[in-house]
Amino acid sequence: MDIDAAPLRSDRRAVTERSFLVPAPESADRVGFRGPLAVRVFLRNEGSRIRADIEAHARCEAPCDRCLQPVAFAVELRYTEEFVTPEQAARDGIEGGETDDGDVRTVVYQNDRIELDSGLRQNLELALPGKHLCREDCLGLCPRCGKNLNAGPCGCADQDEPSGPRLLALADAMRRAKKRESE
Repeated sequence: MDIDAAPLRSDRRAVTERSFLVPAPESADRVGFRGPLAVRVFLRNEGSRIRADIEAHARCEAPCDRCLQPVAFAVELRYTEEFVTPEQAARDGIEGGETDDGDVRTVVYQNDRIELDSGLRQNLELALPGKHLCREDCLGLCPRCGKNLNAGPCGCADQDEPSGPRLLALADAMRRAKKRESE
């Protein structure tokens, strides 16, 4: 998503707003996007740089980390980027095309084209939640039979025998220890 910076550069007090629907990016970390991203950009000429205040909204879906049921959620972004010409970047000591002071990323633009895709992609990835739960008290799946425990008990919990070779070995060791204590 590119924006023509020429009209902004010609007027030192220029302010403009643009709205876009951006095609959803490739799914990241099991997150699927449900429709395009709604992006709104407020651009302001600040003399030696152009400031872009960016807002974006995405509808997403991911499997619950406990029970694997689909979880729908929204992601809201708000961030700021500044754009400078190569000449201004040289005066400011910006090397490699961009700097990031933690709050505002400064990007070098050329040929009066401001490119927003890279910053949008980075900020979207940072805004995605690290854990997806269908609900806070999700019970997850039974480790033995795989039944979704939110739908009710599975019957495996009534059995004393643990599942898995490591737990079987532990249960066997505990039985031997109890047997020795009773002797």
